[in-house]
Amino acid sequence: APYYVPNANNVTPLPIVRANYSENPKDSSSGEKIVESDSVQCSDKPISISESAEALPSSVAPSGEKLYTQPRGGQDCSDQQTPANMDPQAYHASSHCLKFSDLWYYVYRVRKPVIKHLLSVQIFQKFNTLDSGSKWRDLTKKNLITIGTSTRYYNNDDDSIIIRYIAPQINEADFGLNYNFHKILIPDTSNLEDIENHPEVHGGADEYLVVPSNKVQPNGRMCNVAGVGYEAFAKQLKACQLPRGSCLKNQPLKMWAEDNFQQSKGKKGKYFLQNYGVLLENTLTASKEEDKTLTFFFTKNYLSTLEMQIKDDDNTILRPSSLAALTEIYVDGTDSQKTSIVAKVFNSGLESSIFYIVLTECPLSLPASFSHIQSMPALIAPQHQHIFKLDIHCPLTSSNFICSLQVLNLKKELIAVRKIKLRHQDRCFCIWYCSCSCYTADYGLKCKVLSLLAYHAAGLQGGMPVSLQLMEYSFSDYLVFLTMYVIITLCLTLLVMGTIKALLGLCFIPIGIWGLDIILDLPRKINKYHENDISHMRVIYDEFDWPIHPVTGVRVRNIPIQAEFCINIMFFIVYPFCVFCIIAKSNFSNKSTDTIKIDSCYCRHGVAVVRKNSSLQISNKKPLNTEKSD
Repeated sequence: APYYVPNANNVTPLPIVRANYSENPKDSSSGEKIVESDSVQCSDKPISISESAEALPSSVAPSGEKLYTQPRGGQDCSDQQTPANMDPQAYHASSHCLKFSDLWYYVYRVRKPVIKHLLSVQIFQKFNTLDSGSKWRDLTKKNLITIGTSTRYYNNDDDSIIIRYIAPQINEADFGLNYNFHKILIPDTSNLEDIENHPEVHGGADEYLVVPSNKVQPNGRMCNVAGVGYEAFAKQLKACQLPRGSCLKNQPLKMWAEDNFQQSKGKKGKYFLQNYGVLLENTLTASKEEDKTLTFFFTKNYLSTLEMQIKDDDNTILRPSSLAALTEIYVDGTDSQKTSIVAKVFNSGLESSIFYIVLTECPLSLPASFSHIQSMPALIAPQHQHIFKLDIHCPLTSSNFICSLQVLNLKKELIAVRKIKLRHQDRCFCIWYCSCSCYTADYGLKCKVLSLLAYHAAGLQGGMPVSLQLMEYSFSDYLVFLTMYVIITLCLTLLVMGTIKALLGLCFIPIGIWGLDIILDLPRKINKYHENDISHMRVIYDEFDWPIHPVTGVRVRNIPIQAEFCINIMFFIVYPFCVFCIIAKSNFSNKSTDTIKIDSCYCRHGVAVVRKNSSLQISNKKPLNTEKSD
């Protein structure tokens, strides 16, 4: 058989073939590899086949004797006569043929899978400077430390940093492939000439075949497995009684076709590699010799731990009640009889501490009740905040003044301080790095950035979290910007609509002149037509005094085409105002007078002209009898 049989410990890929059978038992003209099976004598009794075999075709001879046909090759087995010079066993043998496809598969054994997990670590140390600032020192000296499943231990040259990677054992059931049970079949396309005729190789790694080990045999001595050979095909039991293709189950082509059919139905198959996990873009990479590395994403829960030992020579003693920050302050002076102050104090230390707030440094003109107003002490957990509230039941005699809000500990040590604004009938806010601003006085809530000194005095550490060149704007500025944005967008939209009307008006006169009578108080008398083809003709008007075409009688332009185009561009901006003015004028006229203006009629050049409200609207072109008009 044309197989390379590996040793037990050899992991070289094993090529196998996809077997098929020839429709003509003795046809070898196609050039394919064909082998004949050993001779099998037909029985002189009616042939009995298994339940899985095809029904035995039969026919009746002219003499009435029933003929029995071989189910695989179609030969007539009813005639048991043997010529004298023939071997009876060979003469009545049924010859069957097997041919191989030109597509071969490599068989790979799967080793025990491992998880590859890498972490990059960079360590910084924070220290405070003399100017109450803070800096960070890179202990790894700008070099990333890579640690993980491949390197589980790290220490630097002076042993100041030691890191251990710890990961739990993974249950083998969490891996998609069972390395004790599965083998992977990969098509070999190196010598394949007609790749287009083999759709099973177009899907790439997603459609590699994962086959149980008992369905793959490298020696070719077993039927109904991938790797069936001539020997298994020829030595199958009861070859005469089995239908065609009985030794060729579980072939790679059939496995691929089965999963491809399931995939087309939106179902999950059982042979494609993509059914066993989430593949990477380059899921299969070459490694040493002819081995390959197959990589999946591990989608189960995976918890790893890093144990780090870092040399720290700058340890300091933790002192309680030493670090706090005034992060937010709200002052409500809208009540004429009471002023409320709400302050958030954040304990930025590492121990629980007791703090309280005090209102001090107010102007001397205020009542004595404003001096040294303080809250009750409160215990604040580390890295937590507490909300203090002060209610001052005293009317504000001054409309605008500034006080200081301090944070003290039980030793009455000053921890943080912040200037706050108090205004009569107004609300003021002091938020993080922004100085206090009042809603009414500042026309919105502008954020004016604190100075770095005031920022640190409030208990906030480090540098400013924003650029010092931050632009200041308020809610009112935002409303103005939003209003301007809406107006500009609306005007641009109306200009685009007007441009479309102007362009269409160049081709279609009714579209161009529509609505212009309201804007320009049309129609008007013209000296000549504005159209070049009829400009030399005498102007003719319709009954509404619109100039009309002398031949077709259709209305023409009442103003030059250039003026019409420009006005149409601004049409949708001007038209609504004109309509509004007409409606307003009509309503005002109805309220200011109870008289009804009567149309006047007079004669001009033998033509009766009707005026409506002193505006020329209708004219009758028929000559009047002079006697009747008098």
